[in-house]
Amino acid sequence: MKKVDKLKFNNIMEYFIRHTDDIEISISGFEDLYKECLIGIHYTSKYIDNRDELLKDDAYIQADAKRALRYMNDLGKTGGYIWSDYSPISKSIIGKIEPNTQVVLRDYDLDPKKNSVDCKNNKLIMKCLKLSDVKEIAEDQFLFLKARRPQRGVIVIWNKSYEKLSKIFKGEFSINSVNDLTPDQLEILVFEYLRRSPNNKYNVNYLLMPIGRTMKDVDIYGVNKSGNKIFIQVTYSSDDKKNKIDALQKYKGKDSFLVYAGDVEEKEEGGIAYMNVRKIYDWMHKNTNIISLMETS
Repeated sequence: MKKVDKLKFNNIMEYFIRHTDDIEISISGFEDLYKECLIGIHYTSKYIDNRDELLKDDAYIQADAKRALRYMNDLGKTGGYIWSDYSPISKSIIGKIEPNTQVVLRDYDLDPKKNSVDCKNNKLIMKCLKLSDVKEIAEDQFLFLKARRPQRGVIVIWNKSYEKLSKIFKGEFSINSVNDLTPDQLEILVFEYLRRSPNNKYNVNYLLMPIGRTMKDVDIYGVNKSGNKIFIQVTYSSDDKKNKIDALQKYKGKDSFLVYAGDVEEKEEGGIAYMNVRKIYDWMHKNTNIISLMETS
């Protein structure tokens, strides 16, 4: 699928932050963060006895601490949208931070089960930003984004949110064309099309591996009803098209079929069946309710 660079739209960035029990505050502290629409970070500092120094970059030795504080400062300065997880209390929100919001220090009670050395008077000092407004996310909402939450880092620029946070926050999220799908959703759409369409030669009867991210050059790998293996590359980007096609060619075999699903002219050439993802989208929209289900999932 398409590699996505840092996304910036309307000069507003989208971020992700996780609050986990690695932050050694009490459950009531996490509840206060959530109820007060705050996001926060905590890292060990050599200036625990000097609060005025805790908002400075050189207060921290760890590179990830410096990076997290820089993101907090950048987000406060320019404003943006953020998905915030509070995993100890099983809550998630999407919120907006207005430009020129100051990072502030807040004290929270230490978790009595923890024995942190990085506290004073049983309090942990967190660096926090206030969200101007929030939208709560239920457990069964926007799973397509939850599946793409960044795996590393406490607070990060969310490159693969695909501008969805701002649209969800403003109530403007909808799927009106193939361009509104995430790469994961497009892969699912193509797979479901190949299970249902009248093009029997390339119908996928069984999957042999999970969809996407399992193999470098192939997004969908399965077999048709005749037992032929099918290798499918899915993309709506024209970037690096030749290399993707060359990579797909490596899977050519006497009893296998190759499919390239993209924004291409439909044809069979060089042992590859080229399928147009816009036509696939239109067919699925007309013949199934999968698009409307994706909007609410």
